[in-house]
Amino acid sequence: MSVPAREVPASLRRDTSSPILEIRPVTRRRGATLLLVGAFVAQLTMLTLPLAAPTPVDAASIIVTATATPQTITLVSGGGTYAAGAADPDVTYSVTGGASGSAKMMDAALYPVPGHYFGAIADTRWISAHGNADAAANLVTTYVTHFVLPPGFTAPSLSMLIRADNTATVLLNGNPFGAQTGEVPTNYTAGSTFGDSMLEHYVVGLNSLTITNVNGLGGPEGIDFKATVTYTPGSALTNL
Repeated sequence: MSVPAREVPASLRRDTSSPILEIRPVTRRRGATLLLVGAFVAQLTMLTLPLAAPTPVDAASIIVTATATPQTITLVSGGGTYAAGAADPDVTYSVTGGASGSAKMMDAALYPVPGHYFGAIADTRWISAHGNADAAANLVTTYVTHFVLPPGFTAPSLSMLIRADNTATVLLNGNPFGAQTGEVPTNYTAGSTFGDSMLEHYVVGLNSLTITNVNGLGGPEGIDFKATVTYTPGSALTNL
């Protein structure tokens, strides 16, 4: 027995004669889903990318500056411990138009003459180009000692106590910074104090402290001194 075909209502029939396809709502839903999936994949991709390494810091560019400690250099005549007549290892002399060499220690028991000269400054000895012998009147004797300053030094200063028989002038690297006047007992008893803090008078490396002594009326000739040099070394730079 045949089953009669159902008649499709006219509202549900598709007009096959029309070339225009119907866009159904399901197509819109599929497009939105694809957009969401694409965004999710992009986020996953960014999460899996390696993080950019931080820019390395050049170690040589990190510098620590250490505060320098002031330094002291002490210069003395005679060293304070040598026997009479021995050579002073730190002080040389030259006589105008005459001899030169290491200054000689004077006999502490005989010179300075008791009641006439003061005893030596602490930790020093009287020295002379002639030992305990007399020297000619107006003889000029030049004594020299040295000290060394490092590169970058700052704030140099020199203070000095000098006793002389008879009259001394003191120079730093050829620059006068003090002079006794006249042949007076004060020159070889209490002595004279001089100082120099002129930066331009100091040099990197070897510096010379010079004492020019004039013997005046003759008789014994000699000097006794103690000088203190202070300076601050250049700042110490350390690379980390």
